[in-house]
Amino acid sequence: MTSGSFIGRHGLVRYTEQLGHRYPRTGECEIRACLRYARQGAEERAERRARLARVVDERCLLMASMHAGSTELFTAYEKWCAAEREDAGTPTAFATAMKAKGFENGKSNGRMRWRGIGLAAEDAE
Repeated sequence: MTSGSFIGRHGLVRYTEQLGHRYPRTGECEIRACLRYARQGAEERAERRARLARVVDERCLLMASMHAGSTELFTAYEKWCAAEREDAGTPTAFATAMKAKGFENGKSNGRMRWRGIGLAAEDAE
């Protein structure tokens, strides 16, 4: 069995030959598959955060007094992704990325809204 480390949900995780002792049926193949899966997930989250940062820069206004509806914001994000030929992902993934960027959401008048962000007017074409 090999030894090494990877970044996991709870920080740096080390797997060593001890893993084989603790889980004797875990083979190197399974460990490599888990590492590939974890790495792929981390790469996808990083790409999603980078896309979101570009959308915020290009289509949004940031001010503490502003707020935007969740549906409107995600729809604008989907349109931007379609124009850039990027995968928008799901509304849940979008919300996770927004929270990771430090935005807060909450309900106002029965609708989910994001605080501190607003949509800029679209340029007339």
